[in-house]
Amino acid sequence: MMRRKRSLLTVCFIAMAILLLPGTAAMAYQVQLSDGVGTDGGGMFGVWNASVVPHTFLFNTFCLERNEYINFSKHYDFTIDTWAIQGGVGGGSPDPLDPDTAFLYYKFRTNPLSLGMDVTKSFDVTAFQYAIWYLEDELTPDAETSIPLFYRAKAKSYLDLAYADNSQDIGVVRVLNLTYKDATGKIIDAQSMLTLVPEPSILILLGLGMFGVGIASRKMKK
Repeated sequence: MMRRKRSLLTVCFIAMAILLLPGTAAMAYQVQLSDGVGTDGGGMFGVWNASVVPHTFLFNTFCLERNEYINFSKHYDFTIDTWAIQGGVGGGSPDPLDPDTAFLYYKFRTNPLSLGMDVTKSFDVTAFQYAIWYLEDELTPDAETSIPLFYRAKAKSYLDLAYADNSQDIGVVRVLNLTYKDATGKIIDAQSMLTLVPEPSILILLGLGMFGVGIASRKMKK
C-alpha cells in the first residue's frame, strides 16, 4: 500500500513538473468550449473535458486573439505554452504572453472581486476581454481609445491595476493553444486561450493517465 501511495505521488509530481515547464506540454485528451458571459465576440468561455461522456467542466477562460474563432460543437486538441502560436492581429509566431495579461487572468481566477469585477455581469466581463485584447496588441490603433467608449473606463480600471502591479513574468499563467485536424489531416490553429498551471482538473487527468501507463507497464514486465 505504501509503495502504491509513493507511486501515485511520484506520478503527480511528474505531471506537475511537465505542466510547469516553460515550453510546450501536449495533452492526451480533447476539450470543448461553451459560450459564457460577455459579448462583442469575446468574453468568458467554459472549457470542458470532451474525452468523457457527459463532458466535465474544467475552468473558465478568455480569448487572446481577436481574429481567431471558436466552434462550440468542435473538439480541440491543445498544448499548454508560454506563448500564442499565431499571434492574432498583433502578430508574432510565437507571440509571448504579456505579464500584465497574466496578472489580470490570475486575479480573475483567484479573486475577481479584487479587480472590481462581477463575473455574472456582461459589462464587467466584456470590458475585461477588451483589456486583455489591448494588452495583447489585438486592437488597432494600439491605443486605449481603440477600446469602445462604452467599455473604456471599466477596461482602463483593469489596466491600471495591472500596470500598478508591474509584473515582470507570467507566473503560473499559461496559454492554451487550441488546434484541430481538417479533412486532410492538416493541423489547424484555432484560438489561444488562458489557463493556470498546474490547472487542478488538468493535473488530475494527466496524473491519472500517467498512472495508468505505469500500471500497464508493470503488467507487461510481469
